[in-house]
Amino acid sequence: MTTGDKVACASSADEACPTAGTRNDAADHVDAGAGRVNRLADDLAALEGQGRALLSIEGLWCPSCAAATERLLRDTPGVHDARVSFIGSAALLRWDPDRTTLAALAAAVRRLGYRLAPPDNRRTTAERLDGEIRALSVRLTVAAFFGVWTMLFSLLIYLGVGEHSGGAVGWWLALASVSFALPAILFAGRPILVAGWRTLRTGVPGMDTLVGLGVLAAAGLSTWQLVRGVEHVYADTAVMLVVLLTVGRLLEARALRRAAATIDALHARLPEVATRLDADGATETVAAESVRIGERIRVAAGERVPLDGRLSRGETRIDRAVMTGESRPAAARVGDTVLAGSVNLERGIVIEVTAVIGEREIDRIGEQVMETVRARPGTQRLADRVARWIAPIAIGLAALTVLIGQLAGLPIEDTLLRATSVLVVACPCAVSIAVPIAYVSLAGRAADQGVLFRDAGTLER
Repeated sequence: MTTGDKVACASSADEACPTAGTRNDAADHVDAGAGRVNRLADDLAALEGQGRALLSIEGLWCPSCAAATERLLRDTPGVHDARVSFIGSAALLRWDPDRTTLAALAAAVRRLGYRLAPPDNRRTTAERLDGEIRALSVRLTVAAFFGVWTMLFSLLIYLGVGEHSGGAVGWWLALASVSFALPAILFAGRPILVAGWRTLRTGVPGMDTLVGLGVLAAAGLSTWQLVRGVEHVYADTAVMLVVLLTVGRLLEARALRRAAATIDALHARLPEVATRLDADGATETVAAESVRIGERIRVAAGERVPLDGRLSRGETRIDRAVMTGESRPAAARVGDTVLAGSVNLERGIVIEVTAVIGEREIDRIGEQVMETVRARPGTQRLADRVARWIAPIAIGLAALTVLIGQLAGLPIEDTLLRATSVLVVACPCAVSIAVPIAYVSLAGRAADQGVLFRDAGTLER
């Protein structure tokens, strides 16, 4: 982001609320909560007049979640523009300070189930993804463990075990199948169900909405069958949908983690300090992040360049292998551009800084690579768009199926089964799971080998 597009960050109103606790703990939170309120008020007072802020947004589960949040913000009176990035978990907001406030926008996002917060620059992308992978792994383990038992009992029912016992054994097998499915659905499937509801509520349903509808329909019909004393349940279908989608999300997160590790490794090789020159030519060693555009820094022979800049004094040869892959050093003269990550090979030089940390070429490449890995392929983007109108159509067709079945005099269980089949079939599992797995696996493997794609379309072609 260029210097002309200055942005600011602020805590959300959500941070101003003390954590709920017991009566005995309540008093302990008052001071902390008041402090957060005061800090929030100070932040908002400094930002309201600017009408622009770049914030992290926590809790995004899928691209549809980002689309729903973006639509909510854009529909808020007083908001000129809102761009929510699922890849970066960030929101860039532009608003009219006379018509709305940042606190009101944070409250609107919180009602949707997400949270605006300052970007956490202390943690690398790889560290954040590690937490996501751990959470997904736990959910998948729970879903797989209970799913195995669910399918085992369902298999016994399909094989006809208990048919000669008057249905008593079969009903208990069905009860066991549904009971083991509940932890998988309620714990492992919770993010899917929550994301599906949030996106449906804002009018931008996606894959999670369709899968969530299929899960709820199968689980609901199974419960109805148990209440009626019927042994034919479909809990295994609900668990299967949860497991498949969770596997896809986990593989996607792991591929993104490998790419993030590659980018973090590049950044780890960059100097954290720089030798800054003042107007009199005196030098001072400072943190690289404190250097501003237009200031001059000295880079001694053998040192790595910390910031992008223009060579203002001296001539040398530089090794640009980190940035370009070139095996031979290149000559650098006054006026030439020198990129962060390059190594000064011959003699000391002075560079006028043209890009600070976060705006360097290596930073832009890293962001673009991460976007490439996490971007949806064309087939997936098409499926996401189709899902926005398939969800209401599937619900309508399911309701129509129930109506026609009842008018035709079919038993209620047959009608509900057919309606459930409509919702389950509407889940585009092949597109929502198989395509992303193949896509991110390729991108992740390439990142492991040091190959970084800057164009998402290249992978698909």
